[in-house]
Amino acid sequence: MSATLRDVEETFRALVLSREPRTFADVDEARQKVYRELVQNNLRGTIRRATPHALRLAGPEAYDALVGRFLDEVPIATRFTREIPGAFTAWLMSLPADELPHPAFGELCHFEAIEVEVILALTTPRRPSEPVDDATIVTDSSARLCVYRHPVHKVGKTTSSWPQPLAAPTVLLVFQEAERFVVEPLSLVLGKVLLHAANGASIGAAIDAVVAEATAAGTIVLPARLKSELIGLHHRGAIAAFPYPSAP
Repeated sequence: MSATLRDVEETFRALVLSREPRTFADVDEARQKVYRELVQNNLRGTIRRATPHALRLAGPEAYDALVGRFLDEVPIATRFTREIPGAFTAWLMSLPADELPHPAFGELCHFEAIEVEVILALTTPRRPSEPVDDATIVTDSSARLCVYRHPVHKVGKTTSSWPQPLAAPTVLLVFQEAERFVVEPLSLVLGKVLLHAANGASIGAAIDAVVAEATAAGTIVLPARLKSELIGLHHRGAIAAFPYPSAP
């Protein structure tokens, strides 16, 4: 790409996305401001459509103020509009709770936005396999592991108040099944097994680590039960396969 084209692209991004827009010298400034407003409104609309329940519970004023802050403070790195809600919710999750309309606001936005991400994701063909100790876990490409301190997955169209905090975090595995968004609540120990596996541990090592931690805390965890739950997730399509490390 030539330097001239790079300059044009940088100026264009600064025009529509920067807090202090930079305009083209040879183009009517009023028209450029109109175009910037159109782009900004499109981004706001994309975020609003992805998180309707959070918008409704927070109210338009508080909600739009946070969206405005996001567009002002966070450089938009993605070129895909569909990824904007995810960037917005990642930013929200980094904010202190007292800067949000409610402590559950960031989690609710995250859960709503991740539905869009999961539905648009590609899926992984499922392969017959068993969760033996030496195998690893390959989850479906659409699968996401979520941990929330509020039951945001239960918020629906008839919900009129914010969800209250839980005594213990809720662990969810969300994935696409037959083009549907599926929410699978998991036990904390199974969630930890998946997390260990995602970091490269074999199934046996992941289960051993979780069992050891539970035993130290005075809790009994049955490895056979965990493997049975992994098989269930494989049958549902949330787990694509249990390959050996040497498998292609």
